[in-house]
Amino acid sequence: MAWAGGAVIDPSTRTGRTEEYDPQTRMWKARAPMNSPQDDHAVVAASNGKIYAMGGVFWNGYACAAFDGVEEYDPNSDSWQPMVPMSTARWFFGAASTDDGKVYAIGGATKPPFKLLASVEVATFA
Repeated sequence: MAWAGGAVIDPSTRTGRTEEYDPQTRMWKARAPMNSPQDDHAVVAASNGKIYAMGGVFWNGYACAAFDGVEEYDPNSDSWQPMVPMSTARWFFGAASTDDGKVYAIGGATKPPFKLLASVEVATFA
């Protein structure tokens, strides 16, 4: 299991930290940080064995903007790489993956201005 990125206390401070949990030892281990620290993003494990962090929000002081970026984490090489961005910048959204390699970004919101999204995006990763 891995955890990637998020806010740290102050909403203007984000982290790209990635940690891996080992249920046998019940310990967390630091892994390579994300390239673009973000928060309020979605993270999903895909059938190709990789993890995708999508969207979220960038903070500039206390002003924010939704993010369209996608990063792929490879646990075997402990590395992140940027992928093709989503067509809609979004945060506070759901994500799911399917056995055929598809990754879905579902709903969420844009900011600014705040607008709820009813759209679904899908990408296929090999």
